[in-house]
Amino acid sequence: CRAALAVLILTAMPAGAQPVPGQAAPAQAATEMGGTGVPACDSLVAAYARCIASPGVPEATRNGLRQSADAILAAPRTPGAGEQRARLCTMTHEQMRQAMVTAFACDFPPAPAPAPATAPALAPPNPAAQTEAKAAAYAGVRREMAEAHNLAKDLTEYLQGNRLVLGPKPGGQNFFYFGVGSFDRTIARLSAAVALPGEVPDVDPAAAALLAALQELNPMVAALTRYQSTRAFQDDGMTFARAQNPSFVARMEAAAAAARRFDDAVSSRAMAQDEERVGRLAKGSPAQRLLATSLSLRRAMRRYQVLQPDGAKAIPPSLVKEVPPFQDALRELQDNNAALAATLAGMSPPADPSCAGFSRAVDDLIGSGRGMVRGVRPGPGPAAPNEGFARSYASTAATLEVCAAGEARMRP
Repeated sequence: CRAALAVLILTAMPAGAQPVPGQAAPAQAATEMGGTGVPACDSLVAAYARCIASPGVPEATRNGLRQSADAILAAPRTPGAGEQRARLCTMTHEQMRQAMVTAFACDFPPAPAPAPATAPALAPPNPAAQTEAKAAAYAGVRREMAEAHNLAKDLTEYLQGNRLVLGPKPGGQNFFYFGVGSFDRTIARLSAAVALPGEVPDVDPAAAALLAALQELNPMVAALTRYQSTRAFQDDGMTFARAQNPSFVARMEAAAAAARRFDDAVSSRAMAQDEERVGRLAKGSPAQRLLATSLSLRRAMRRYQVLQPDGAKAIPPSLVKEVPPFQDALRELQDNNAALAATLAGMSPPADPSCAGFSRAVDDLIGSGRGMVRGVRPGPGPAAPNEGFARSYASTAATLEVCAAGEARMRP
């Protein structure tokens, strides 16, 4: 098409040819007809008319070239053909320009630069969606904290491992114990979550407080990690460790308290939403059974946390009164999990195997909890070990996530 049009324009009429009677010059035709209706073609015709008006174009040739320009102006304006004509005129413009300038040394302006693409209009912010995205980011940080950082336990192990170094009568130990991991990744994720648009009023303050506590603690963690890794304590006789100890313990305690408040804020919000959601689901449906069991599982964990002061290895006698509420939570969990197991057994096609695995893990967790508090009585006496319940809960919660991800019928 481009070659044919170029040949048409560059082929002069026979010498002495005259314009068709009544045929207007290109500029006049464009005015009378309102142009081609296609900006790219209007630019082509204007540049072409400017060229053929140049002194280098012979008069006899000019008449034929004018008729070719008028043919472009007079082309039928087929509805919907504008884009096709625009592409043809844009592609042809430079080819014509090179040919005409070569043939006549005329002034043939280049095609105008295309207008910059207009960016699509952005949808207005959706506050509800922003809130949920931010809450989901907080939940991710909470999971990472649970998996990678048990601050209370880390502090207890630090104090016990260095009791002969940091105690009131140091001596008899020539090794500095330090097992607290870096918070770089957690700080980065939490910073990004806090900076997200939107508001989560019941979590934002706890998130900001935890971020500040970790940012204050992390440089000291890095310094003590280097001190332990390089065995610098062998050179200074534990001087640096003893100097840092009071500030480190205070910052660890502050961070542990902030982490508890953040965990409680995130989990409380999620539980409140799930309490509302479970009431909307069809009773007895797979999704309702799974969500009800999940809620009971989290309630049992909360009752367990009441029994476990930070860093404690066992249930202290002063908290024995909290054992019956914990046992009640286990019974509720057992009832909901039995209903879930029955629902899973009746599903066709069968549910993802991870869901049955979750139900079995809940049974094991219930047994662990009951074993933990068996024989606990008020008054002095041996305390019941309870670390196994927390480990079982973590693995059970992970299995729940696999079930919900792998089985669409179990999702609300």
